[in-house]
Amino acid sequence: MKSSVSRAPHADANTERDANMERDPPVDRTRLRVLLLEDDLSDAELAERALTGAGLAVSFDRVDTEAAFTAALERGGYDLILSDYNLPSFDGLRALEILGARAAEVPFVLVSGALGEEKAIESMKLGATDYVMKGHLDRLAPVVRRALRDRKAVLREIVVGLVLPGLIEKAEDGRIQPGLRRRQLQQVLQ
Repeated sequence: MKSSVSRAPHADANTERDANMERDPPVDRTRLRVLLLEDDLSDAELAERALTGAGLAVSFDRVDTEAAFTAALERGGYDLILSDYNLPSFDGLRALEILGARAAEVPFVLVSGALGEEKAIESMKLGATDYVMKGHLDRLAPVVRRALRDRKAVLREIVVGLVLPGLIEKAEDGRIQPGLRRRQLQQVLQ
């Protein structure tokens, strides 16, 4: 007996999306603010396509000079920095130094076409979160996801270190009702 149920025109797309979700965990759909230090517009577009194609919602601010990079850092609010290594007026290591001087906890990923092993190691020692070769931009989304997860874990540790002692003190003094302790701790840890 033949079924009379017709498939919706987008059913195949849903099946494909569901299969992809099994491979890649769902992504928080809040838009990530990315500061992109890149002088080549086509390379910037490739990086954007690599992230959006992997399901990340991003907005980019592209800069290509030290002055513009510094000004963007002063405005702040970035979730991630992607930086080319070789720029006409300065390089990714200098950008990393500028970021480090501000003590900003923003993941910094170098994206380069010609980053040797020595420079990659040097960049990691200076505080780069990771690096991706431009010829392997398929690695960019997983690197970004891991960098953001790691940043969230570090920030959570900082918050717990700052807030938890105060909560414990309040609980010991009886200033927190026993039924609320768990909820308050869960709020801190989220």
